[in-house]
Amino acid sequence: MTPCIVVGTGPEAELLCETLADAGFGAAEAIDRVDVARLGALAPAVVVVDAERVTDDVLEALRMMRFVLPDATIGVYTSRYDRSWAAACHRAGASCVLSKRSARLQIAAALRRAAAYGVYTDADFDQPPG
Repeated sequence: MTPCIVVGTGPEAELLCETLADAGFGAAEAIDRVDVARLGALAPAVVVVDAERVTDDVLEALRMMRFVLPDATIGVYTSRYDRSWAAACHRAGASCVLSKRSARLQIAAALRRAAAYGVYTDADFDQPPG
């Protein structure tokens, strides 16, 4: 079992992997796309999807991940800051919607909260849609 998976590429994926490890979630591995069979085999406790770095349809990817990882904490890391987007992510299966404006400590705290209580939405998403 791999404790954590980051779906995304580049420096932000590296930052998320380091953040997860530093927050005590364990080693994290970055992958470039949602591979449901691989995720099911790895059975990570935490998955964070960089919404702007994956080529997959994010909402459909969340639905598939939630189906194969019913107990995982699934986070969406995004710069799309509106309530309707955050709500759509939660309805699709995300436990946590994280702002790309957040500092590493905020990301770690948000993931811990989502793991403990089942859901978390960053305050950046309190803006009305527009």
